[in-house]
Amino acid sequence: MKKKALFIGRSTIDHTYLLDSFPRENTKVFADRYLRQFGGPALNAAITFNLLGGHAGLLSYFGNCDSMMNIKNELREKYDIGIVDLIKEGRYRLPESSIFVCGSSGTRTIVNPPRQDHREDICYENLNLAEAPVILLDGFVFSGRLKTELLEARKKGSMIVLDGGSWKNETPGILETVDIAICSSKFLMPGGDMDQTVSEMFNKGIDFIAITNNEKGIIVYQKNSVAKIPVPEVRAIDTLGAGDVLHGAFCYYLTEGYDWMEALRRAAQIASRSCCYFGTHAWKDHDPGNGL
Repeated sequence: MKKKALFIGRSTIDHTYLLDSFPRENTKVFADRYLRQFGGPALNAAITFNLLGGHAGLLSYFGNCDSMMNIKNELREKYDIGIVDLIKEGRYRLPESSIFVCGSSGTRTIVNPPRQDHREDICYENLNLAEAPVILLDGFVFSGRLKTELLEARKKGSMIVLDGGSWKNETPGILETVDIAICSSKFLMPGGDMDQTVSEMFNKGIDFIAITNNEKGIIVYQKNSVAKIPVPEVRAIDTLGAGDVLHGAFCYYLTEGYDWMEALRRAAQIASRSCCYFGTHAWKDHDPGNGL
């Protein structure tokens, strides 16, 4: 039976352009390649989880116009993701972002559309989070009701993982629900440095904190120890979504029974490999069969 996990957060459609170099202002260029792909931290992690052999659920905002219904059907058919759309009515549409990837350096620039105010359209009916042994939050979807449900799921044995890309207004409340935090080096509390941020997370009851810093490796903090997980050296072509791949793979290896350090080590290998190809999930087309 396939292992399960639930991913809660942001979903997007990414229009991704591969360029030799970033264009100068007031010029026109042709991309070397173009790719329409799904994006967003939670959705990318859910796709990764399924590509490795799991069965992911996704709690996110999509919207219910005809085009959004088609997108949800595409995700179910292509990736077998169980979708719970928190938008029941209203005009919300899945954000479509433009991504410019510089092939010579692997770096990317992201242009997001204007924010949509959809607070009145959200519905949290019939949530049952406790069925998922692992739950990942990316911080883009949160509320008092969801916090209550997460704490209840945690009491019943669910492991709650945070994808900490950046500190948000809701982050202090989110941290109170979390067992494991895997954060970027940009995840800093207001006015604080990394040491202060790590201390704050420990004070919130988080047991395992990992800080990623691109090719420089992952620093892991536990109550009485600090360790480093090196990441494989690769020739990066496209780093877009590598952190999302890391989180999805980490959740998968947790459900496979690996301890937290080994799950993270294995996930780092998948994330590094994902940077070698154009497209967030293209690594799977070159997969030898077991993810590693």
